[in-house]
Amino acid sequence: GELARLPAVVFHGWGGSVVEARSFIDRGVRSYFSVGKALLRGHRNLRETVRMIGAEHLLSETDAPWMPLRGEPFSRPEDIVSVVREMAVLRGVDENELTETLGENFLRVFTGSC
Repeated sequence: GELARLPAVVFHGWGGSVVEARSFIDRGVRSYFSVGKALLRGHRNLRETVRMIGAEHLLSETDAPWMPLRGEPFSRPEDIVSVVREMAVLRGVDENELTETLGENFLRVFTGSC
């Protein structure tokens, strides 16, 4: 389809299921699923997606200041550290290794390099 012709497709604030994510990947769409603070709220579909799809399809985000956790007045850009840490825990990988992969994904999406 048309999405497969694009250099990259970013699904901002991904909340879909791993089945939905894989359906894009399997159709040849260069898909990137951006994971935010919903992960820290225990969003089941998001947690499963983070665990089950290849790290080469993941991005991280905070959506600051619009995605605070309960009791927070707003979210902050530095909250990205907590998001990435939880992603690493769910995947059972080193946080620094995942950070490097996420950085490579970012460069691939937004500069076409890497």
